[in-house]
Amino acid sequence: MSAPIIQTKLFCPPIRSRSVPRPRLVERLNAGLERKLTLISAPAGFGKTTLLSEWIANCDRPVAWLSLDENDSDVIRFLTYLIAALQTIDAALGANALGLIHSPQAPSSESILVTLINQIASNPTDIILVLDDYHVIDSPSVDDAISFLLSHIPHQMHLVISTRTDPSLPLSALRAQRHMAEIRLPDLRFTQDEIATLLNQATGMNLPAENIAALETRTEGWIAGLQLAAISIQRLEDSNDVSDFVQRLTGSDRYILDYLTDQVLQHQPVHIQSFLLQTSVLDRLSAELCDALVDRELEVSLWPDVPASSSRLAPPFDQSQPILEYLDSSNLFTIPLDNERIWYRYHHLFGDLLRQRLRQIRPDLIRSLHLRASEWYGQNGHTEEAVEHSLAAAEFEQAARLIEEVVEVLWERGQRTRLLRWLNALPAEHVSSSPLLCLHNAFVLFVSGQGETGAQWLRAAEQALAAWPEPSVDHHVSFSKTELQGRMAAIKAFITSIRGDAPGANKLSRQALELLPEKALAWRGFVGIPLGYALIASGDLEAAGRAFSDTVTINESAGNIYYGLLARAFVAIVWLSQGKLHQANERCLKAMELVNRLGMSETAVAGWLYSLRGEILVEQHDLDNALRYTAKGTELCRRLNHLPMLAWCYLRQIKALFAARDIAQTKEVIRQAQGLTQQPGVPPWIMNIVESYKARIWLLEGDLKAASQWAHERKLHPDDTLTWARESEHLVLARILIAQNRLDEAHALLTRLLESQEEGNRILRMIEVLVLLTLTFQVLGDMAQATGVLERALALAEPEGHMGALVDAGEQLVPLLLQVASRGKATDHIARLLNALEADQPVEAALPAQQLVDPLSERELEVLRLIATGLSNPEIAQELVIAVGTVKAHTSAIYRKLDVRGRAQAIVRGQELGIL
Repeated sequence: MSAPIIQTKLFCPPIRSRSVPRPRLVERLNAGLERKLTLISAPAGFGKTTLLSEWIANCDRPVAWLSLDENDSDVIRFLTYLIAALQTIDAALGANALGLIHSPQAPSSESILVTLINQIASNPTDIILVLDDYHVIDSPSVDDAISFLLSHIPHQMHLVISTRTDPSLPLSALRAQRHMAEIRLPDLRFTQDEIATLLNQATGMNLPAENIAALETRTEGWIAGLQLAAISIQRLEDSNDVSDFVQRLTGSDRYILDYLTDQVLQHQPVHIQSFLLQTSVLDRLSAELCDALVDRELEVSLWPDVPASSSRLAPPFDQSQPILEYLDSSNLFTIPLDNERIWYRYHHLFGDLLRQRLRQIRPDLIRSLHLRASEWYGQNGHTEEAVEHSLAAAEFEQAARLIEEVVEVLWERGQRTRLLRWLNALPAEHVSSSPLLCLHNAFVLFVSGQGETGAQWLRAAEQALAAWPEPSVDHHVSFSKTELQGRMAAIKAFITSIRGDAPGANKLSRQALELLPEKALAWRGFVGIPLGYALIASGDLEAAGRAFSDTVTINESAGNIYYGLLARAFVAIVWLSQGKLHQANERCLKAMELVNRLGMSETAVAGWLYSLRGEILVEQHDLDNALRYTAKGTELCRRLNHLPMLAWCYLRQIKALFAARDIAQTKEVIRQAQGLTQQPGVPPWIMNIVESYKARIWLLEGDLKAASQWAHERKLHPDDTLTWARESEHLVLARILIAQNRLDEAHALLTRLLESQEEGNRILRMIEVLVLLTLTFQVLGDMAQATGVLERALALAEPEGHMGALVDAGEQLVPLLLQVASRGKATDHIARLLNALEADQPVEAALPAQQLVDPLSERELEVLRLIATGLSNPEIAQELVIAVGTVKAHTSAIYRKLDVRGRAQAIVRGQELGIL
């Protein structure tokens, strides 16, 4: 969902008509464009923003401007505004990244930035991005996002940060690598020439050099102090007064500002002072907003005990627009935020001082002022600002009502930081009385790793919903009780599925879909994931595949790219489980192609797809690439700290490493994965499989005692009720039973496991169970049963080229494979398996003799097999490096010996004879 953008945050303040040019600093800014970052760091009042305005006005590159405020500490909001700023240059910039942000539960900031960086890199235009007032940011997540941007910033882009304090960025490294230009306080101080220009312009006086020098000494070139001094000097009548005034300026910067503020504002009419005080609670000002806020009958002075002056230039108190224009034209620290002079803001430090003064002399006004601001913002569609002012007024009931109005929007935009801050600011009773707020609080806490606290709020949501009335026409929340129940069921389904309760997640997901209206696409797309996940866990792969396919459609209709990709990946997982190896591989590759096309190659879902591709490659026994893909997926999800997907990636990397028999590294990744045990959001069944690989390693190393002890500690027994979540552990138990020569128990357990796989048509796991049954019969000495079961496994494996479980069985399977080959069954697949097992005996040695009076020669067999692949005669000639005429001669001989008339008949006859 689109976030409402405050356009004034994207406006670069204009150059004031009487501003002092600073060519030496403009030249340094231009020189800094050769580097990644320009940092302008100095206290308030040193002209940082004014300098940037002058530079930008004469810059030949397009500039994106973003004025930051405290709310931008939410990383999703920050990135939204960053993209909005860039789109003032080119409306297409960041469109894909914005799509990610607008997905429910948006992906990591790095994922969003990668998409944005890739699009900027493909744009030929050189651009500048200015982040003004960065000191208001109080968020490691935003700092990390900027650090990531600087690490990968395209050469077409230059970043400028203006701040009062140095940000938490890798400044030392940037400085050492000469990637950063810096303008600091000593650079920004006004020189004597600049002071003379400022004061002479402002006062119309030609001040003596000694006064200029004294002001430089007293103010240390501090521009805000000099501007205030200029306003004060304008009131003085002669040069002696000016000299006295300059000599009386002493103290630190803040004391100077306090003194000069007194000197300047004390001489403003009382109605101007009253206006300043009453509007000081606002972050930005417009005439309409100020009119709603200011009590015209209330004239409150900044200095109640000091008689106020009058001024013929000051406008009357009946309208705010002339007062705002007066403040702007008088340089009373009021900054326009747009070209139309509709929106303004006070200089930050000036605003701080006004608020401090208000707290000192009229604290009783503060609450009512915030309430009026909240009411105006709410009536004009700025609900989020209305929330901020309600919270500032401690009007918690109103704040809770307003949060209810926008909580769904924030959830869909993924602004968890802001939502948590708001909910934490509310007293618990105001949250617990609202099922909607309880529900979102529970979900945000759960996905933030606070599972126990999240569970408490979920129970509170249930209690609140039980007492929730159906909304009336004037109710502030438009959701019916049924819709709220649907949302609650969706959240509970998600949490329940992660915890491994498949029946519970299935029930809750279906309940949610029944309760949610058709138009709630974001929620229906969200609930499709736990539903399909639960169906996989229940063994119903057909239903899971349909659920995930529907979820792809819903999410893409809702514009939810992230969950749409997740659903696509789950479809591939379902097909892999069903043994559709080629389809799973194709779906995975297409999803990865889409990820790259959308610029999402650094997201957690991309890492998940890399590891899934690696798992498919393990099944195809392409271990080098499997190791590469699974390692890449693990590293990406580890870096993004996406715990559920990281757990999946760890598991797939363990599978690949174990298949490659890199036991030392397998143990290391198991150790890393175990650090996720008991973490909220990590599926327990994944950790069960990770645990099972410890026993697999002990069996491989011949430590049967350790493996048996593991089974005892895990409370595994051959007669256990079989569940999907512990299926892998029971398969390892079967291996342990075979090693212990408890073959009857192994056979019984494997038979039950096979029946459960057959019910769900889970081909991949069926192949593994059949291979273990083969080994069981082999140890029993029943070779007829062993080869019969192996033939069935090969019949399932050969069409799609499955090799994983068969190769994993090791060299003890070789005699049985040769036995099956001797019957003319699956000979090509067996040949690949023997090659993977590095068997000494080739499959050809076990093939049956041709049942022909005149058997085909080796060359004729080669030609026939190439005919069966669909190659033409010239292509066969090229493949065998022989003449086309020779191919035709071989083909004629083949037709004669097989007693057929053409290619199709030759292929059928060859298959009947077992030579194809």
